[in-house]
Amino acid sequence: MGTAASIADNDGQVSGQRPPTMPVRKPINPIQSKGGKKDSAIVCAAIDFGTTYSGYAYCFKDRPKDIKANYWPGQMIKTPTSVLVDPDGKFHSFGKEARDKYEDLISRNEHGAWSLFERFKMKLYDQQTPLSVDLEIEDMQGLKCMKAIKVFSMAIKYMVHHLHETLNEKGRSLGIKHDEIHWVITVPAIWSDRAKLFMREASSMAGLRDDMITLALEPEAASLYCKPLLGDEALYVGCRYTVLDIGGGTVDITVHEVNEDGSLNELYHPSGGDFGGIHVDNKFLSILQSIFGKEILNEFRYTYMREYWELMNDFEIKKKMFNGTGKVILKFPIELLDALASRNIDVVEKIKVASLTDKVAFKLGKIYLDEDIGRSLFDDEVTKIKNTTKEILSKIENIQKIIMVGGFSESPYLELVMKECFGNLVTFPKEPSAAVLLGAVMFGQHPRHISTRVCPFTYGIAKLVDFKAYHPETKRVTINGKDYCDDVFNIHIAKGTKVSVDDKKKVRPQKYYRPDHNLTTAVMQVYASNKVDPHFVDDEGCREIGSIVIDMDPSGYMGSKILVKLIFGGY
Repeated sequence: MGTAASIADNDGQVSGQRPPTMPVRKPINPIQSKGGKKDSAIVCAAIDFGTTYSGYAYCFKDRPKDIKANYWPGQMIKTPTSVLVDPDGKFHSFGKEARDKYEDLISRNEHGAWSLFERFKMKLYDQQTPLSVDLEIEDMQGLKCMKAIKVFSMAIKYMVHHLHETLNEKGRSLGIKHDEIHWVITVPAIWSDRAKLFMREASSMAGLRDDMITLALEPEAASLYCKPLLGDEALYVGCRYTVLDIGGGTVDITVHEVNEDGSLNELYHPSGGDFGGIHVDNKFLSILQSIFGKEILNEFRYTYMREYWELMNDFEIKKKMFNGTGKVILKFPIELLDALASRNIDVVEKIKVASLTDKVAFKLGKIYLDEDIGRSLFDDEVTKIKNTTKEILSKIENIQKIIMVGGFSESPYLELVMKECFGNLVTFPKEPSAAVLLGAVMFGQHPRHISTRVCPFTYGIAKLVDFKAYHPETKRVTINGKDYCDDVFNIHIAKGTKVSVDDKKKVRPQKYYRPDHNLTTAVMQVYASNKVDPHFVDDEGCREIGSIVIDMDPSGYMGSKILVKLIFGGY
């Protein structure tokens, strides 16, 4: 840990969150919007960038309620998040078009030099992978890599171009310029600050102006869209509800309370995790691996890509239909069974060794999974969703609705389990997969509809303080003959603090001093911690999220102050 270039003269303690008030039957005074550069845009457009499916929607400034979603081939409001890159490393296509082209290449055994990237969004949540602009991701075959930020920007650029084509379709040239569109990019609320910044950088790389980009938290956007589901309850101050955005990769949960002006107060910091629908696919593959072994399964994947492709497509269809009862029956590639036979391996014995006897069977070119195995594919993720919801309901009283959105929320089995556990509290919008997308357009028009947020982490800056007897000896540093304690976590805001989006002018700056007048730059290292009161920036649960570099005049006054104000609440 490098020595911080400044000393704070206060501890920056922040009071904790006050308990939420009980619902009050009080009518709402509609929220008033504030003007700004983004508000003057002719078009507000949102891109919902999902792990498995993505799409965009938009509206014109003079028709704010007429939100139009683009419908992709097959009348789908979202298309697969698939990026196809040609043998020269150049973008070829996106979405269903990319998958169809790749499938055609597979059928002619010409896919080897091409790269299809899917489900790469999860790389930004992977807490074991250091996140930087140099992060690389593998293609579907696992044979080629490309910088993640380039793949993300390709996808965003395609949807931006598609929107411009939509606005000018049928020869109707509206003459709308790039800087006349306010772009809203959706991101999971549980993502790290670095991941959110990564998406903003990818959007800029795709050609969007940074001052015309807004990041919308996915469960917040869904909450705005779903609010009318509450009916008359939404017309009163104090109505409380939680939104579960259950997607392919992550589950994002937020809890809101209706404010006096119709805006929403967040009552609990965003929660959830990486227990979305793609993990059901991974469980299915793990069963195959337990039978065939990793080596044979990978060999099959590379050698018989067409058959592997068809198997996984069939599983995706059956996954969406499974309701917890009945066998899961899939057309199974005979080539995979032949791979075992060529090695004189008995598939029945392998099933026995994997403790899957009477649960998995291969007959007449099909694989049969009994209903216990079918449920086991879902149960880990379903249990996590159920238990996380229970935990929230135990901490926040008087929740009146649990609204489920996102692609995985449409699982019949998940719906069955949630309704068994929470009864009539559980409800769904008409199009669960579209809630985030359409709500993001609403958020882009009126960001102040989200009035307060709950800080999910403690944020602060590394500082030096005078060394005291109670400080760890390992933290002692000596500068110009004076002893300091290094790496102290100087808190600017504590986890759980309620933050208003309009509190920018109320934030008090904190003072720092440089310990050495010879310094020409001061580096303020900004940290986040999942603890309320961390002591040092290298404590467990702390991570550096960025730094502020300030040029200093070496001839200046030694005791000159550096005032630092960190503003929270907006994106």
